[in-house]
Amino acid sequence: MTSIQDRFRALVDARTDVKTFDETAPLLHGYIGLAYCELPTVVGRTAPFDFFQTTVVVPPPPSRSEGQTIFMFPGVQPSRNSAHISILQPVLQWGPSAAGGGNSWTVQSYYIRGTPQTGLDVGAYSARRDVGPGQRLDAVIKLEAGPGASGRKTYFYSSDLVGIEGTFLGIDVPEPFVQVGLALEVYNGSTCAALPSSGYLTFESVLKSNGAPVSPAWGIRAGTMCSFTATAVDRNGVQEIAFGYNVSG
Repeated sequence: MTSIQDRFRALVDARTDVKTFDETAPLLHGYIGLAYCELPTVVGRTAPFDFFQTTVVVPPPPSRSEGQTIFMFPGVQPSRNSAHISILQPVLQWGPSAAGGGNSWTVQSYYIRGTPQTGLDVGAYSARRDVGPGQRLDAVIKLEAGPGASGRKTYFYSSDLVGIEGTFLGIDVPEPFVQVGLALEVYNGSTCAALPSSGYLTFESVLKSNGAPVSPAWGIRAGTMCSFTATAVDRNGVQEIAFGYNVSG
């Protein structure tokens, strides 16, 4: 199974709350922490949100190199009942992937689509750029245009790492994104030392619709390994998603 297929199967399992068990899988393999919400549609609006900004500080590298791949990201998807399974995500990555990468932190915007049954592919991706520990990242997903704008029949979204040249990605999709999420995903990590050595990761997100704040009712999923914890708190319109863990196990 390719890394893309691994990621998408984990994505589908997370969407449907499937619990899988594989005795051959490494300790860290899939979604480790996830905050997610499907936003209700609003009468008279083309989509439940048009602006999703997430701030995160690049963590220190893992204390142990095990050939692991780490993905941290905000992401958006269509309804869980949609036939068009896909995800748009500006990603902070450590380690190798199908689109490149190595033992350093990089950022890149992805649009991934398909299903495990029909086939999976990276529909589009931006340039990959290097970033470093302690660097502040502002990842923004926007609805740039919806149906009715100059005869448009699709929804045009963008993903961008603000101020990092080459990371902008624009896509047309047939229906609006209504699911939002923030995630930590790890593959091929055999010990807790494969995680960033800080022992915690924090996302701060703002969601808006026509300039007004949107407050998601977050669902939380957290792995049981590495004393992992996940919390979601609304701090005056800023959504703080925090993941904590013990790198010693």
